[in-house]
Amino acid sequence: MAGAQTGLKPNDVCIEVKDVHKRYGKLDVLTGVNLSLRRGQVTVVCGRSGSGKSTLLRCINGLESFHQGQILVDAVSVSDPRTDLSALRAKLGMVFQHFYLYPHMNVLANITLAPRIVGHEKRAQADERARALLERVGLPTKAASYPGELSGGEQQRVAIARAMAMEPAAILFDEPTSALDPQMTKDVLDVIAALAKSGMTMVIVTHEMGFARKVADEIVFMEHGKVLNHTKTEDFFENAAHPSIKLFLRDV
Repeated sequence: MAGAQTGLKPNDVCIEVKDVHKRYGKLDVLTGVNLSLRRGQVTVVCGRSGSGKSTLLRCINGLESFHQGQILVDAVSVSDPRTDLSALRAKLGMVFQHFYLYPHMNVLANITLAPRIVGHEKRAQADERARALLERVGLPTKAASYPGELSGGEQQRVAIARAMAMEPAAILFDEPTSALDPQMTKDVLDVIAALAKSGMTMVIVTHEMGFARKVADEIVFMEHGKVLNHTKTEDFFENAAHPSIKLFLRDV
């Protein structure tokens, strides 16, 4: 694995993946993944379809089990049976490809649900922060709207606000623009780019490599369930030596 980080102090690391293996039946999806992701950093995970990118994100968030290895979030093991997964997921905001907003709840209720139920926050406090987050994602007038009344790009921006509502240690984005048209994609990427500038720890699975070059501190390239390259963004784009990476960059 080229470009792997060394010499990181424990307090620098937000997410650590150690020799993780994952199978679906006889199909190996992750085969010995090792990563140390730094706090306050934007990491883009890229690679061709089927390389294991989304599965890795779901394993980090505890949405998928894995067969071997260890994943630590703020030094807490995801797979330890003693770990409170609800509390751990509260540390990891997750933004999915298809939004997954509750259609019977308005935007404000979607954003405040987890802080009120999981975080036991008072309604007034949760509502106040939700409205501030809607302002931040460019939707200050949509608090009373329902998901079905919003465009796809607006729904995804609400999903980003929802992920931020628990004030997580990191946000995981799983191909957040793949279901959107070009203008909606731009709107969502602009919101993510603004978050990147704020110092939020983010892990983004995306094929938008122009965007990756703009916002990422580091790039992780996966192939056949392995991390083929983990390096600084500039090195990834300017000094890619592996034929698979060169071909990928040419194609995208």
